[in-house]
Amino acid sequence: MCSSAVFRAPAPAWDIYEIYGNFFYQNADGESLIQASGRVSIHDNVFVGAQDTSILLTDHDLPLSYADVYNNTIYGGLRGIRLGSTARQQSSVVGNLAFAATPISGTIGRLADNITSTTATAAQYVKAPSTTLGSMDFYPLPGQAQGTPLDLSAFAAQTDFDRDFNGTTKGDKRYRGAYAGEGTNPGWLLVASRKAVSGGTRPQAPTNLHAQ
Repeated sequence: MCSSAVFRAPAPAWDIYEIYGNFFYQNADGESLIQASGRVSIHDNVFVGAQDTSILLTDHDLPLSYADVYNNTIYGGLRGIRLGSTARQQSSVVGNLAFAATPISGTIGRLADNITSTTATAAQYVKAPSTTLGSMDFYPLPGQAQGTPLDLSAFAAQTDFDRDFNGTTKGDKRYRGAYAGEGTNPGWLLVASRKAVSGGTRPQAPTNLHAQ
């Protein structure tokens, strides 16, 4: 579990820093749960309890060059996914499940197949939307948080692009958000401890990541 992070990706021209399979929870300072610049991919994470913005992609120490944001679940805050700067090379926001006052905003190259609403309606889509550790459960209700199969082919070179937050295969890729399933969550409970991973590739500790 992470409280918040500023991520700078000072990478060679075609490298991408991948942030996936993480649980980001609140930030007492009111900053974004994650802020990133450079070339980044943010997928299959759960973001809960932001005061302002969950995911902020913007020029910072580096210009924002490349941004993929797909299959994340976001609950709370004024803004869910915010591109504060235009990505120089490309940007994609695809297949996210975002509950916030303004779920998605900014100039985005590919914006497709997201489900967005307010926190007040989240209980129509997921089992137990909450900001209380140990009680929250954002696993989709039967028949909810899904649509036509997502086209994730653009992300095929990225680590575990086809596995969800639990490490489970995304199957036909019809689910929005971090979980590819419905009903009872078979995976890790969202608590303040090290995440248990049953499948996929365990994310490696990123460099140039600064807790706030």
